[in-house]
Amino acid sequence: MTLAVQSLTAMALAVPPVLAPVAAADFGAAPTAVGQWVGFSYTVAMFAGLASGTLVGRHGPVRVLQVAVLGVALGLAVVAVALTLRLHFRARAQLRAEPALLAASGLRA
Repeated sequence: MTLAVQSLTAMALAVPPVLAPVAAADFGAAPTAVGQWVGFSYTVAMFAGLASGTLVGRHGPVRVLQVAVLGVALGLAVVAVALTLRLHFRARAQLRAEPALLAASGLRA
């Protein structure tokens, strides 16, 4: 189970660097800003590692792993929803700016 949790967490941490070149233009950030994300992630991991011994002793290893996986899943869901909403609102703004596209789309303004 620990291997699965560590693999999931490693993959979740790899998502921003992979998406940065594509998503940076949407967010108006430089693709090199992903370095700040990596630094922040490992700083949080360092402090979480300090607290994990106490948490495991108090709540047990399985419960701590479950909460960690839930936190990773919630974080990825928040990012996915934020990206989707941003694209949705950009598309709506584009359709409002060009009435011909709005009429062709069949959507209401």
